[in-house]
Amino acid sequence: MLIFLVVLPLVAVFVIPLASHMWPQRKYRFISGIEAPLEHLLTLAFSTSTLILSLYVAALGLGEGNFVEHAFYIIESYPWIEDFVSLTLATDMLSSVMLILASLLTIIASLASLGYIETEHTKYNILMMLFLAGINGVFLSFNLIFFYIFWELVLVPMFFFILRWGGPNRTYAAYKFLIFTHAGSVVMLVGFMALFSYVTPNTFEAFDLVGRIPAWLLLPVWLSFFAGFAVKIPIVPLHTWLPDAHVEAPSPISVLLAGLLLKMGGYGLLRYTFLLFSEIWELLSPYLLALGILTAVYGAIVAATQVDMKRLIALTSISHMGFVVLGIGAGNTLGVSGAVFQMFSHGLISASLFILSGVIPKVAGSRNIPELKGLGSRRWTSGTLLFASVAAFGFPALSGFVGEFLTIFGALERSLLTAVSVAAPAIAMAYFTWMLFNTIFAEEDLTSSARETFGLVLPVVLLSILIAVLGIFPHIILDYLSPYVSLFG
Repeated sequence: MLIFLVVLPLVAVFVIPLASHMWPQRKYRFISGIEAPLEHLLTLAFSTSTLILSLYVAALGLGEGNFVEHAFYIIESYPWIEDFVSLTLATDMLSSVMLILASLLTIIASLASLGYIETEHTKYNILMMLFLAGINGVFLSFNLIFFYIFWELVLVPMFFFILRWGGPNRTYAAYKFLIFTHAGSVVMLVGFMALFSYVTPNTFEAFDLVGRIPAWLLLPVWLSFFAGFAVKIPIVPLHTWLPDAHVEAPSPISVLLAGLLLKMGGYGLLRYTFLLFSEIWELLSPYLLALGILTAVYGAIVAATQVDMKRLIALTSISHMGFVVLGIGAGNTLGVSGAVFQMFSHGLISASLFILSGVIPKVAGSRNIPELKGLGSRRWTSGTLLFASVAAFGFPALSGFVGEFLTIFGALERSLLTAVSVAAPAIAMAYFTWMLFNTIFAEEDLTSSARETFGLVLPVVLLSILIAVLGIFPHIILDYLSPYVSLFG
């Protein structure tokens, strides 16, 4: 069953060009006069099907007695090369939550692409489905070779998204993204090969490696894993590729970049640190806590200096992912619950903000904050921007507050020194308030006369509903995660 979460998007990779060839340039009227090319509708259909299947897989984990091993309730294996390279897929509550987020944000990104992406729809949607197949593979794979294959597969569509549909400096940003992320991946692969070479019998199966790694090998291999994960999260000082990638990427692709590609790093760090390296956890914890605080606070400070709205949002993403590292560093029930919740919540909030960073230039003529005075006259745009901004700085009763609250209190159980992390949301509140004051609450008139349409902000409205629901009812995710996080109690 799990294999269909990878196969469905791969089927779309072949269906989309076939349909485009049979019915070229076919478009359908969408909401508010926006036209939807056939390729986008097929992407929406396959993404929705994958979301439904992800929800069904998640539902199978409900109830007592469903677990095969620890909190894993489905494990599948498909042999490939001899006995040591098999496509081993498994899911627990952590993987299921990430799978739901992956399909959901692909749907949102596809909706946001309508009216934004105007050329080469076939290639664009093929890459989007390839991205979904790769990201689902990362969240499901427990053979290290296939994990690496899917890990690298995700880089390919993201590189071409930036290079082909990006901004004026897209070539520089695309190659910088590729070099940074691929370099981290290669270091991680060295760790995989070391495990295969020094663990007897030789295997790439993660489940077979548990408890069998020689003590002298634990730290050097964890560091190689960490290199791959830290670049993706990204942890300061390995973050410099991200602002450039976000600024140049199309706004719908920034949804995938911030909402999903960064989560690969958080997921990998959480999954493999505790699955394979629990013996050295006490040694690693202080350093992860320190890096989490550094990333959260540094990201917020640098974001406060920006006037380009999209760069500000990109640096805010770095800060938010710092709380994920902080929760993982805490390594307790509160911290891990907060880290997973923060990954899901940040996916929704960052998607809202990045979509708006693409909508605002269309309706206001710029995304430079000092040039957006009078944005309040655009009701749908200003309303959704206000909501997404207060969610981003952790306003109570919205989902951003829950994740940060849990990670901070989880970290405080480890060390009172982690209280300094509260500076990050305080700084975020200051610069988002400044941004709102200089845009939607400024009384001057916009120089642009462009009209806004509800269709442009529809994806943000849908995300806003989810942000509010999860802020008021966080137990929807937290209760579901309880069998997984109970392992950290």
